[in-house]
Amino acid sequence: MTIFFVAVMAGVAFYVFNQAVEGERLVTVPEITGMSITQAANVLTQEGLELGSQRLVISDQIPEYHVIVQRPTPNTVVRAGRKVNLTVSKGREAMSAPSFLGMPLEEGLRQIEAARFLGGSIARMPNESPRGTILAQQPAPSLEVAEGAEIHLLVSDGPKSQVLVMPKLVGLTLEQAQLQLGTMSVVAIPNKIDREGDEYEVVLGQNPAPGTQLTPNQEVTFDVRLRPSSFLPNARRKVAITYTVPPAPTNVEVRVEVIDESGKRSVLYPQVRDYVGGQPPKLFPGSVMTLPGITYTNETTVQFFVDRELHKSYYYSGDNPPVISESQRSTPPQPDGFPSDGLEIEDLTPL
Repeated sequence: MTIFFVAVMAGVAFYVFNQAVEGERLVTVPEITGMSITQAANVLTQEGLELGSQRLVISDQIPEYHVIVQRPTPNTVVRAGRKVNLTVSKGREAMSAPSFLGMPLEEGLRQIEAARFLGGSIARMPNESPRGTILAQQPAPSLEVAEGAEIHLLVSDGPKSQVLVMPKLVGLTLEQAQLQLGTMSVVAIPNKIDREGDEYEVVLGQNPAPGTQLTPNQEVTFDVRLRPSSFLPNARRKVAITYTVPPAPTNVEVRVEVIDESGKRSVLYPQVRDYVGGQPPKLFPGSVMTLPGITYTNETTVQFFVDRELHKSYYYSGDNPPVISESQRSTPPQPDGFPSDGLEIEDLTPL
């Protein structure tokens, strides 16, 4: 009887154990690294797993509250209901913002970079402090901020009566020119040019000339050749066009017009100063004219008319080469007046 009872109990235990084991489902642990904790929890629940412990660590690479490491690792086969433990980013390490107050702007920007922060916006206001002196910063000194945060600056624009003079920019690096103009209350516009053989990211030309007296918020431009990998968000493109007057039995009247991206049409040549005795100038057939300073932001069209009939068009879009077309004869619309847009004929040489 004793032997029989033991055998029955062993059989029952084996049956219960076998049923219990057969009733548990096996699942594969999904890949949840890089996910937010909320997203990771949803994925684990869908797979029949549970969110386990979470250990927070500092990370410069992984966003705050996103998974860095998981245990068990992805593709591990486990029983349903198993907990998956996580190592989670708590973002960048917080640190105290140094004080940049009283520094010249150029020195302040250099120290911001050295302290592993980013230069933010720069606002200016009239102040008795020398022009370019840092008056305030945000975040304020000693405030706890994340490493790599932006530091925004309020800078002295100098006394209101201070005279602005255009500095010499040609030969400076792009960074030096931006820093120098950044201390002045002017609107600095870089013109992108692409002339083979010119040095990259060095100022090649400027307008107005050095020593010119400026007014507050005046627009000043400088020419620079950018590397293909460089980007300037407010840069304009600057191109030159060389045009040859077509053959004709007599001298002809040439008119050059530009159409900007809004559709506005203006006259580049001739300007009022080019008129002779109140009449537009006549050019020799075969004469070569160069327009060296045509600027645009996104697109523009330059049209050449001969004796008031359209001869040739140049369409520029972005950094692409121009689309050049010769048109059927047509009479151009007559713009009102002769707007001065700063473009001049660089060269006009008869054959």
